[in-house]
Amino acid sequence: MDHGQEAFIELAFPNRSDLKLAVANERRRWARVNVRWRVEFPRHLWQNSMQSTTSNISPGGFYCWSRQPHAPGERLDCILSIPAYAPGRPIAVLCLQAQVELVRVESTLGNDWVGTAWRILGYRVLGRRLGG
Repeated sequence: MDHGQEAFIELAFPNRSDLKLAVANERRRWARVNVRWRVEFPRHLWQNSMQSTTSNISPGGFYCWSRQPHAPGERLDCILSIPAYAPGRPIAVLCLQAQVELVRVESTLGNDWVGTAWRILGYRVLGRRLGG
């Protein structure tokens, strides 16, 4: 397990018994955690950014919904906003800038939303900001 995976596990599974349950029920390479974290895909100055919320996340990637079309293999930068709670301190958000690659698109019936699965290729911590 590399440092990035260890950091993810600390954020997503503060209670280690939850990790054991998730791993026991997971058939994929990494356990996924059903969390709702804000994700933003900044665009160039002449385009609007795309915002979404994760449906689930793992050390290797995340799944979210989108109204904007993307093609598998497309690579983008994104910013994940992760709640960072510390007792006795204001609510804060830890921001990670990640390079991601779209690996799967799933259409839904009856609306213009599509499910998108993104592989995390690399990331860096941007820092904390107050939220709330």
